[in-house]
Amino acid sequence: MSESAAAATRPLPSSAPIIARASGEYRLKRGIIVVMLVGMGAWFAYDGWVNWPALNAKRAQINAEIEKQDESPAGKKTKANLTEQLKDIKPHDDLAILLQKLLAFGVPAVGLALLAWAVHNSRGEIRLTSNTLSAPGHPTVTLDQIVALDKRLWDRKDIAYVDYETGAAKGRVRLDAFVYQTDPIVKIVERLEAIMQTEAE
Repeated sequence: MSESAAAATRPLPSSAPIIARASGEYRLKRGIIVVMLVGMGAWFAYDGWVNWPALNAKRAQINAEIEKQDESPAGKKTKANLTEQLKDIKPHDDLAILLQKLLAFGVPAVGLALLAWAVHNSRGEIRLTSNTLSAPGHPTVTLDQIVALDKRLWDRKDIAYVDYETGAAKGRVRLDAFVYQTDPIVKIVERLEAIMQTEAE
């Protein structure tokens, strides 16, 4: 039996499969961001279609009332009161209102795109058995097809990469302890590291 075949069948410290599913914290945080973006879209929509046009209409009404006042003491007093009210109502031009309407569509769209990306990024599960590693978007690889374990980002970001070669195909599996459940990812990294150290001896 070749050394690579022997490595693939060599028993691990524990043969129980390790399964890392999507992190609930990761999806929850992105869900909160999506809800906030959709809420902002509703706010922009309210300003663009309801609030700002209503304020402009109120300004126009007050201006019309000011024009009606005569130069009598009562008219001057009424005009002064209406002018004071006008100061508290900010005018909004057509461009500003159009921008609010565009944001009403654009911001929620960004949120939904983020949601789709987050679900896709954390889809499926990462599974390590005694002889194979499987991850979403990658073929199931045997342990003798793993050529490197890159831990340069592990201490800082809890991210490790597994490089593999299956015949002519090469790939890199991302082991992210934030996107997927932390404890299983840590155990997968530790087990792979132990296997590779054993093979190097």
